[in-house]
Amino acid sequence: MKQFLQLLLCIFFAANLSAQIITPQIKANFGVDADLKANYFNGSNIDRTDEWFSSGLPGAGKYMIDTTGAAAIVSGYTTNPATLNKFIVRNMSFPAFSIVTNDLLMDAVYARDFHGDDSTIFASGSNKNGQSPVLWTSPISQSVPDKNEILDVFMHVRRAGVNSTDSLWMFGGLSIENTTGNRYFDFEMYQSDITFDRDSRTFSGYGPDAGHTSWKFDAGGNIIQPGDIILTEEFGTSALTLIEARIWVDRNVLTTTPVNFNWGGQFDGASNGAQFGYASIVPKTVGAFYSGLQSAKDTWAGPFKIVLGDNSVTDNYVTKQFMEFAVNLTKLGLDPVTLLGGNTCSKPFQKVVIKTRASTSFTAELKDFVGPFDFLNVPKAKLFTQVPVFCGVNSISNLKVSNPLTTSIYNWSTLDGHFTDTSNKTSVFVDSPGTYIVTQQLRSVCPVYSSDTLRITFDASCGILASSLLHFSGKINDNKANLSWQVAQSDEVNFFDVERSTDGIHFSSAGKVYPERLRTGAQNLSTADDISNINSNVIYYRLKVYSSNIQYKISQVIKLDLLANNSKALISIAPNPVKDMMSLNIYAPSARNMQVKIFDGVGKLMRTTPGEMVHGNTAVALSNFENWHNGVYIVKVFLDNEVFIKRILLSK
Repeated sequence: MKQFLQLLLCIFFAANLSAQIITPQIKANFGVDADLKANYFNGSNIDRTDEWFSSGLPGAGKYMIDTTGAAAIVSGYTTNPATLNKFIVRNMSFPAFSIVTNDLLMDAVYARDFHGDDSTIFASGSNKNGQSPVLWTSPISQSVPDKNEILDVFMHVRRAGVNSTDSLWMFGGLSIENTTGNRYFDFEMYQSDITFDRDSRTFSGYGPDAGHTSWKFDAGGNIIQPGDIILTEEFGTSALTLIEARIWVDRNVLTTTPVNFNWGGQFDGASNGAQFGYASIVPKTVGAFYSGLQSAKDTWAGPFKIVLGDNSVTDNYVTKQFMEFAVNLTKLGLDPVTLLGGNTCSKPFQKVVIKTRASTSFTAELKDFVGPFDFLNVPKAKLFTQVPVFCGVNSISNLKVSNPLTTSIYNWSTLDGHFTDTSNKTSVFVDSPGTYIVTQQLRSVCPVYSSDTLRITFDASCGILASSLLHFSGKINDNKANLSWQVAQSDEVNFFDVERSTDGIHFSSAGKVYPERLRTGAQNLSTADDISNINSNVIYYRLKVYSSNIQYKISQVIKLDLLANNSKALISIAPNPVKDMMSLNIYAPSARNMQVKIFDGVGKLMRTTPGEMVHGNTAVALSNFENWHNGVYIVKVFLDNEVFIKRILLSK
């Protein structure tokens, strides 16, 4: 995945620069009061206060986390106790870069961690922040002290307005099992696509500089490349006591004077003489840069509730169990717009990992972790048309963006075709063969984020039949596409060639249907196409209607959703052949345990990826194939008791 700049999340507590804020605050219309309810602030119903979740209180405030399926998940705690220790992750309830009540919402994420004995904690030993993730070890089954055990985490980034000059804010939150004593945790943000293999209990996909991506500066102290960032927090028995920011650098750059911040005097790598490590930074300007609080007694824990280490379920946090903080990145001088001349659409970072530590020392033993998880993964534009071929004469074709975002801007162009109507930017009409291109911008002030191309062709050999189709439709049932159509007159029709496609552009024959030649008047026909081995979530059909003189006419294309009303899980992989990454697309009719295993041609296990499926669609991105040999690999997807087997061709 491409790297962008980039949200630079940094802060340092220094008494001579700013005093910490430990009173409730509303920043960029978001409540920082160690509470999760929208339209609720510091114990009272306050209109226009955004928060993590909605509790049904009246007001214009919005909730940031998508709660789809929450009721079913909570119900499953009783009907399926195994779900009590399941990882849950949800993204923002609005599309990325939504403007809501004059705030620019970039992205948000919520994750509920595993608890008890599990592999997503660090093994006892020397795991520490200054090391490469390749050195971190994670146990298959080991308990973690309850004061270090993470229950759930939150993260949200927004601007206090819609312009690049408006303050950029980061909000974070975390809850733990036990509130005794001081608590220490880190929000670590990676520029690389770091992943965790739960089966082998190892990390991969980390950066090239001793396991991280380093920041680079020119001779004048200007940043020329962003790198990894870690934001460390410490909450004492009564309040937030420390927030510190560090960035990953080559120790040689410490002789440079940065333009946007100063060095804080700390540098920690894997060892005392390490070339790369995390260096502390402090802001150049004075004033309050951050705030933080911890929850009061009986603070509502949200619609997913809280599952404790003993598998008990509770509605509320206890005192100090949930900790929340806010950071004004623009005031710190670390806004990506001002750093490298970026724009408000710059991607903050690739992945986020949240960890707990044993003590206040930056290099203290690491305990529990959540992630890595994606941040700001915006869908790229995909085109579709029902009429990809003009049959015999020019016609009209409707080109559509099949996955439009209300927050994105789509623009059309053509190399050699002609538009008849572009008033609807996600659905246009053309009347000429040619190549048509759509580009996607996340906002009007942003550069092009993605583009897709579709070719409308002309088939001169396609004849015109006197009879016409009156009806063509289909339904999915029990791994079959049941197609039906009606033709006004069948005496001049030789046969119907039923064609199938998984992209709506490239079609192949799925079988032939012959009408009753001597029958007069309208005739109804049908066929059932076996789609049990179709590697797609949608499927397209069209008919080639052949006359007795072998001329043919092409029907419009119908699109069938394999997921609609489906009671069985469905798996697809794209693209295939695979080069540097692939997307495993999974539809699950109910919440499931998931495990993906990839084997090479001789049966050697190459990778295991665990996860949790909720009802509906889930996309799992798999990458880091650069050290694998080209060839055929077997992908096995385990969903509870079901096993799905797919083959991929790796061709780099």
